[in-house]
Amino acid sequence: MHFQIQVSAAETFVGAQILSAMEAAGVQSIELAGFDTQLLNLDISQTTEVRVGALNVLTFSGDHPAAADPNASQRSIDGVRRIMERAAEVGATRVTLAPGAAQAGHPQRVDYQDALNRTWDALTELVRPAERLGIKLAVRASAAGFLISPVELRELIHSVNSSAVGVDLDAAGRADPLDWRDWFRTLEPHVCALGVTARERSSDELHTFAQRVRELAANGRYTGHVVLRKMPALEPGEATRKSEDQ
Repeated sequence: MHFQIQVSAAETFVGAQILSAMEAAGVQSIELAGFDTQLLNLDISQTTEVRVGALNVLTFSGDHPAAADPNASQRSIDGVRRIMERAAEVGATRVTLAPGAAQAGHPQRVDYQDALNRTWDALTELVRPAERLGIKLAVRASAAGFLISPVELRELIHSVNSSAVGVDLDAAGRADPLDWRDWFRTLEPHVCALGVTARERSSDELHTFAQRVRELAANGRYTGHVVLRKMPALEPGEATRKSEDQ
């Protein structure tokens, strides 16, 4: 089990308070999260005090990889490929994204099956560069009204049929009757990242959650990332310095 802490891609210097919190919680690397364009233009060299373990594409500035417009889809796929290359350059092993959408950003109704088919097309195109770069491409579960069933997501991952594609499951974000434990049981062993919201910067909540994961995991063993996300705002003077380029 590899502990991470999420840091905004708008911040390119990890301050002493974050470093201290990481040490106290036993966190081994950071997950940089932001728009696709932020991750593409980020000067990651300024984060050299800590290891960058993953990049998380929170949203796309244009359209997503499974867009209905083939040109828009290809532009987004090319952008994800470049993000994976950036991740490999800094030694990160995972890129998280939501490849498609069935609601958000679409003024007209989107046919769900068409969106699912296009998602499969996009993932199969991204598999080869992910395998070549040694990057795990993690599909965000239940995002934008899409992939709202763990069984459906499992079938999608199985159909892509590559160890380079996995699942990023946010334990705090379940908007359906199933909680994260049901999703985890259904999707294991495809889960490569589990996000947890902590109310404090202490290690207590992170390690309590990790223990629950061990109890659920097959043979008590989960080898993926556990990511501390949505950290409370830091006090003035503790915040990380923004890049001059942002």
